[in-house]
Amino acid sequence: MAYFARMLAWVYITILYRVRIYGKEWLDMLFVGCKIRRYVHYMAKEELFKNPLSAFLMRQLRVFPVKRGRVDISAMKTAIDVVGKGHILGLFPEGTRLRQRTIETLDSIKAGVAFIAMKSGAPVIPIAIQGDLKKKFSDIKVTVGEPFYIKTDSEKRYTSDELAGLSRDAMLRVYKLLGVE
Repeated sequence: MAYFARMLAWVYITILYRVRIYGKEWLDMLFVGCKIRRYVHYMAKEELFKNPLSAFLMRQLRVFPVKRGRVDISAMKTAIDVVGKGHILGLFPEGTRLRQRTIETLDSIKAGVAFIAMKSGAPVIPIAIQGDLKKKFSDIKVTVGEPFYIKTDSEKRYTSDELAGLSRDAMLRVYKLLGVE
């Protein structure tokens, strides 16, 4: 069933958009997932799981819910487990869609990326998606940056603000791929 759901997503994206991927040589991994051989697991706001059909399809596409507005321990454990098993986890560090990204929008970055990277020891691969997602048949450009590790001290207990700062540093790499300086 997961294969069927992924194929439906691939057909939808392929018909409605022209997706080009740059820097794919750094990856074996809806836009990113449809063009990569491996499954990408994602977090999505729990509200998307209220409809039973939507919830079923999301789970088939390896999406799991996260409660927004607070730290969701269950979602964090799931994310660390996914990465710990060698799977790919796709995250959107802003926690929501942004119409325009500027250096000021870095303030909206959550601590999750740094926390998951620190707990799992996994590399982070910055990916930038550009294009008008609301306009059908538009060009979508996906740029993949070089993998890197978030440097942390295993002896230190980090505050939420410190982890958010490390996540902002990581997100700067995505902003650079977008041309935001």
